[in-house]
Amino acid sequence: MSAPSDHVPEAPSPVTAKLDRARMLEEAGSFSMPDVPALCVRVSKACAMLGIGKTMFYELVDAGEIETLKIGRATLVTVSSLERLVTSRLGK
Repeated sequence: MSAPSDHVPEAPSPVTAKLDRARMLEEAGSFSMPDVPALCVRVSKACAMLGIGKTMFYELVDAGEIETLKIGRATLVTVSSLERLVTSRLGK
């Protein structure tokens, strides 16, 4: 048997560590590009952005004040419709 090595592996550079983390997140399906603004958000995030509950949210959807779309099983909310809602309510 050989003697244990005293070699300690070098820590990855900060850039390499970030790239490795980005690759890991991308493979896990939870990667998003922070520099690109979202066009749509999920219902729970839209509610949080507006500070309202789901009941009020769906009332606004039924009234045509918020746009949603379905992609697969996900219900998405257009950010532009949230912005229009806030702008219209500020003008009242």
